[in-house]
Amino acid sequence: MIKSSIAGRLALIHQVSAILIIAAFATSAVVLTGQTLLRDETTSLRLAARRFADEFERELGLQRSIPIAARLLIANEPDSHIHFRLYSPGGEFLGSTALPVEPGKPEAIEVADPLTNPSSVPAHWHEQRITSKSGVLIVASVDTEGRKGILRRLTLV
Repeated sequence: MIKSSIAGRLALIHQVSAILIIAAFATSAVVLTGQTLLRDETTSLRLAARRFADEFERELGLQRSIPIAARLLIANEPDSHIHFRLYSPGGEFLGSTALPVEPGKPEAIEVADPLTNPSSVPAHWHEQRITSKSGVLIVASVDTEGRKGILRRLTLV
């Protein structure tokens, strides 16, 4: 009788240990996936901001005026999930590309002046800032809801 009781307890301990090990590995997989997605998002934003800065410098070489180059660059930028804002070397807002429209919402999100009022940027936006050779600040931002949605689906929450 004692042998069967000990065997039952050992089997229960093995089952609980297996469940805890599986849960630990699943949790670590979700955490690693989240970190990888964030790193990929950051890299994409940096590359996009660098590309935008290079295009701005080329446009500035043609126009010889920062405000005109900014307006032309913004006007010619195709719609994208990445939102760009430009600021002069003195911090003056030069313009921004159109914010992407969220599915199911009729119009784009309005952002005030995020440089002077950082709290006006929605909390679910990820930003990267790059300064061009001429001193113009380029802020590239993207909505993080897509990345967070992937993680929610992975955790089944």
